[in-house]
Amino acid sequence: MIQFEDLKFTEDHWNPQKIICNKHLGPGIRLSVIQGPDCYSDKSTYEVALFLNTKPVPLQEHEEVLGWATEQDINELLVNIQSDPLFISKMKSQYDR
Repeated sequence: MIQFEDLKFTEDHWNPQKIICNKHLGPGIRLSVIQGPDCYSDKSTYEVALFLNTKPVPLQEHEEVLGWATEQDINELLVNIQSDPLFISKMKSQYDR
């Protein structure tokens, strides 16, 4: 099972002060984790987005991203995505506008 420690961050080519990781987790499922200026993050937290077939999956009420997520928050999200085949559907039905 993929965990935070398995994510490979690279420097954002548009802004070298940001680091970014795009991880494919299955057919059409992509997790984006970023940290840096103009993000919902600080030096110890990350901004996280989840996409299904290029469309964002809401991760909380009124928001498509999860801001200031800790490594533990990201690990919990990764476990849910990988272990519950209905997780994305649940998130969409719970938070989709």
